[in-house]
Amino acid sequence: MKPLLKDVYDSLTASVEKLTDTSIATELETECLDFVAMVSGLKPVFLLGRGVDHPEWIEGVISLSEDLELNVSKGPFWDATPYGGLPSWYKKHCQKEISHLLAFYIASGKETVSAVSRINKAGGKLGMTEEARLLGYPDCCVAAHYNRALRYHRATISILKRLAKGNEGQMLSLLTGGANFAPATNDEIADFEEAFSIYPATHGSWNMCSRCVSNPDSLSKKLSTEYRNLLENL
Repeated sequence: MKPLLKDVYDSLTASVEKLTDTSIATELETECLDFVAMVSGLKPVFLLGRGVDHPEWIEGVISLSEDLELNVSKGPFWDATPYGGLPSWYKKHCQKEISHLLAFYIASGKETVSAVSRINKAGGKLGMTEEARLLGYPDCCVAAHYNRALRYHRATISILKRLAKGNEGQMLSLLTGGANFAPATNDEIADFEEAFSIYPATHGSWNMCSRCVSNPDSLSKKLSTEYRNLLENL
């Protein structure tokens, strides 16, 4: 398997070097490692076109995937946001914002491919645990990602309610108008600070939760070490 992994990695990095847009080089280096991690079995599904939406890169990865006889599925953005506590009009707006966006899900193995197909047919709706398992991320870090999203939504709704004095019609108009909302209350500021507290893994494409950041033996640190070892072997 090692010679295959090295060939795959070399092919991907060669594709990166051919791109004229150097601003995305660092992100693509992470995607190269992610793809090899998927081929090696370290992660079940490789997500393409959501982080970096560069046509040449996407075409190259799909072509390589087809050469490797991997399954390539095009589907909606996956979303496990627990909207239950948010107003229905706000939930509909958020879901509409991503409803037209598509990504590619690359995988092998009958069960994994079947799971990807089921989620895509469901409009990208899935649970946090399933998303963590399929993308190969720690459960706690995926849960933290969605908690940050909820903190952002909570602050946004609070700001809208304050500006529109609780009028839902005006709140929706402000939201769809694309205005830049500044937090003012202590709760809004705290929610935004938490929402934008991002701790990227040293090796790998996920963001760590605060517990994983502070714990040297955390799931994130251990998984990141596996990615680092894979990179060193390549």
